[in-house]
Amino acid sequence: MANLPPRSLPWALARNIAGSACRALLLLLGKRPAAALDEIAALGSVLARPARLAEARRARAAGRRRSHRAVARLLTPPGAGYRRVAEWLEGRLSGAGIPESAGRHAVTAPGEDGDELLADAGGMQRFLGNPGVLLFLALTAVTLVAERSLLGGSRLGGGALVPVIGGASDLWDLYTGGPRPAALGGDAWAPPYVAVLAAVSTVLLGKTWLAVWLLLLGCVPLAGVCAYVAARPFVPGRWARALPAACYALLPVATGAIAAGRLGTAVVFILLPACAALAVTVLTGERRRARRAAWALGLLLAVGTAFAPLLYPLALVLGALAALAFPRRGIAASVAIVSGVPVALLLPWLAGIAANPGRLLLEAGLHRPGLADPALPAGTLLALGPGGPGVPPAWVTCGLVAACVAVTAMRRDRPVAAIGWGVALFGLLVAILVSRTTVSSPDGDAGPAWPGVPLAFAATGMLTVAVLAARRAAGFLTANTGGTASRVGAASAVGRARRATALAVVAAACSTPLLAAVAWVARGADGPISGNVPDAMPALAAVNSGDRDLTLLLRARGGGFTFTVLHRRTPLVGEADVPVPAEPRDRVAVAAAGLVSGRGGDDVRVLAAHGVRFVAVASPVDPRVSRALDSQPELARMSLSRRVGVWRVTLPVTPLPAAPDDPWHGPWLWVQAVMAAAVAVMAAPGSRDEPAPGGSRGDSRGDFRGGSRAGGEAVAR
Repeated sequence: MANLPPRSLPWALARNIAGSACRALLLLLGKRPAAALDEIAALGSVLARPARLAEARRARAAGRRRSHRAVARLLTPPGAGYRRVAEWLEGRLSGAGIPESAGRHAVTAPGEDGDELLADAGGMQRFLGNPGVLLFLALTAVTLVAERSLLGGSRLGGGALVPVIGGASDLWDLYTGGPRPAALGGDAWAPPYVAVLAAVSTVLLGKTWLAVWLLLLGCVPLAGVCAYVAARPFVPGRWARALPAACYALLPVATGAIAAGRLGTAVVFILLPACAALAVTVLTGERRRARRAAWALGLLLAVGTAFAPLLYPLALVLGALAALAFPRRGIAASVAIVSGVPVALLLPWLAGIAANPGRLLLEAGLHRPGLADPALPAGTLLALGPGGPGVPPAWVTCGLVAACVAVTAMRRDRPVAAIGWGVALFGLLVAILVSRTTVSSPDGDAGPAWPGVPLAFAATGMLTVAVLAARRAAGFLTANTGGTASRVGAASAVGRARRATALAVVAAACSTPLLAAVAWVARGADGPISGNVPDAMPALAAVNSGDRDLTLLLRARGGGFTFTVLHRRTPLVGEADVPVPAEPRDRVAVAAAGLVSGRGGDDVRVLAAHGVRFVAVASPVDPRVSRALDSQPELARMSLSRRVGVWRVTLPVTPLPAAPDDPWHGPWLWVQAVMAAAVAVMAAPGSRDEPAPGGSRGDSRGDFRGGSRAGGEAVAR
């Protein structure tokens, strides 16, 4: 900065301050606090002594002979750092590693003419040649075609998904604003998944609808990529990992969750492959690596549990069984970390779930009776079909199940296959119990629970078995027959039989993603979800409502009527999950039934006592209901059409009471934020090399193989 002209000095100073802060943060995440402290100290030494900078500028000014513009052409271009980052990211995505560069001028060895035609065409070719990238592009194309009816709408909603309105600031205000009065007197805190959705929306430039589109409508390609990456430690071949990842991504759990608007199941479906890979690292990895994986697994479980509470007890049971089946030093501490992180990050919401165990079977969003099959056949569950809208026929997944069954006949990897089948059977048993259980939502709707989350566990177990099938099939298909001449005939016969078996297993497994993709594209995202959901709050009632006025909205459903109490607007995502006290809800329900039946009495007076200023009827408006409301002397019609009708209560309305102040809400949010940041740092990979099994520290990319030398010999891969 001593050589810069005055006009460039402020920008350079701001850039150095921001760069030093970012580097210090990255060093802290990389668990190098000493280097981060040195970075901050170096910046402070410059900022704390401006006189030294001014003196250096005066000393350089006397000997300056050329302008800064002439010298700047000889320096590194300003965009070189960004280009290096882009090349690094391109290399990581393409699987080619970190690119090496010698700068703007490099010396190359002479070669023959035409060698440049045989060289690599560039990072784009490596990027598009990566099976993981091709898998993501193929799943994205299938998703866009299948969800063609949801694209281009004004508002996404329907089924279990509340119509998506507002932005990231609205979600942050809902989560951090403390207990606020619900429509009928509830004053509980907002569910923690609101914070996760707000964070994702903030990253996406404050667009809540884009975050919901990414997590719900994009769960198929995201789950496929997550399964592809999670299978990397078990299947070294990149093309062999693409098949089980595609099978997992296109399972009926994903398509059913999209059609029914189940955001919670979609998020759990995306996270489960990563959770399974981290769980394997916790059980089998080196001590420090296993401990870091335990922190990461606890953080992912906290995120998934916030969307679907059933994830936590299922993971807790499997974790306890795994700790008992694979005892090792430090496993108890790792299991305690995995089970304790979600509790610490989700209190006091998780305590409310434990107080009402029925809420374990609910998830983020609404609970509608028509979204789950009350008499789900056992064959559908065995084929990983959760029932409800958007689920393909059971024969679509028969190929995957048959391929997983064929793996049990292999003599190798039988313990791992047994573990995968154990997880799958555990998920199936829980799914059977869940599908036969009736649960009530916070707004009083009762209906069968949806077994999507336990079936996702079963799918993860089958994914483990499918990964083994892919690895063994790849080994059979690439194996070469060798030996003496007398053994060639027998070995070739055995090899042909093994290859035929491998081809049959691969063909059976490949049928699942192909049939599922064809069925999904042909059927589309058929279900209650829609991309053009109308605003639930009538505009006339919204304009005339005060700060504490409520609107009773009546909807026709299944030969009867349901009611919703709105506060000046359509509820945000998460507001419908705030529990409502049973007593005022039941009183309003009785009064709403009286209004629809036209029985008279004091129904309007009951509504006025609970803060209801307007009564609205959603489309289609039944003439009998409109006549019944017109017959009430305490109701005055404001508007009536085929699409909506609005009536105003003429009696004095008791205003909605203000929410009580909670002195613990704000401090506890800060504590949770600090704990979440600490867990993220503990889960982040460190910059130090992993210790070698022989006791010395070696290259992080190498391994140690025993030999005659003391301590072994480091062999780089």
